[in-house]
Amino acid sequence: MLKAWPYVILIDSTYKTNAYKWPWVEVVGATPVGKNFNICCALMKDETKESYLWLLQCIQQLLHPRVPSVIVTDHEGGLLATVPVVFPRTPHLLCVWHINTNVQKKCLEIFGKDRMDLVNEAYDQYWCPMLYSWSEQGMLAAFGRFRTRWGNYEPRLLQYIQGVWWQHREKWAVCHTKNVFHLGNTSTNRVDSSHSALKTFLHNSRGSMDTVWKGNHRYITNQLGEVRMMLENSRQKTLSASGGTPFTYLRRKVSMQAIILMKEAEEELAARLEKNENSRCACHFSVTHGLRCGCQVMDG
Repeated sequence: MLKAWPYVILIDSTYKTNAYKWPWVEVVGATPVGKNFNICCALMKDETKESYLWLLQCIQQLLHPRVPSVIVTDHEGGLLATVPVVFPRTPHLLCVWHINTNVQKKCLEIFGKDRMDLVNEAYDQYWCPMLYSWSEQGMLAAFGRFRTRWGNYEPRLLQYIQGVWWQHREKWAVCHTKNVFHLGNTSTNRVDSSHSALKTFLHNSRGSMDTVWKGNHRYITNQLGEVRMMLENSRQKTLSASGGTPFTYLRRKVSMQAIILMKEAEEELAARLEKNENSRCACHFSVTHGLRCGCQVMDG
């Protein structure tokens, strides 16, 4: 599966899986039908730069001679240091979901529960415009407003954003990630769901090496069956709402997931055109997913 779909690699660790209290790191990919598949897993004694270097070199050997189109991780120091060393040509994105969660927690820590108005203002009105701006100019302008608003009023918040996240903005800001082929994967949520599924096969958090291996083997065997079933369903299924060109000609030639995504892009653009709102297509879909964007679909 890795050789068939080497494009997206997501890495995250979980705990409470073994008697040694070591982190269990899962490396996950994505199939054309939107299903996860486990590329590999590692029981590591720590999460140091050296341990992650070993892990990434193992992944590199599995992929050789190909390289992934994108690697998505959390804000883990060991990975930040080693991903560009092992995969210098691969964009490295940081999980947007975890970043947003951390920023919200920091706002709550600084302002307190009794000032939720300031928490919401800092996050919704100042942080989100930086994250979701479609242009670098817009992102920089949003950061300028953030600095003006909070620089004197609450410098701790500005210091946090500047010191922790701003230096990595190319890894999370939409104005940068829209230019990366990531198939919609800008978070490690796929790995989080894999963690949850794996733990149902482990039964407890105190297993030794052999029992953890057996549980993981059962999990991957079950996962392989699900992937095969979903791929076959995609081959056999027809999309009743896809009548007419160009979707009719794509059935059974590409995955149903691809057809659904293109149809949604077309409908979204058509709705904007009808309302005369932001009628220009951003055309990012062809870059991030390798599929025809809304304007290309409408032009046939």
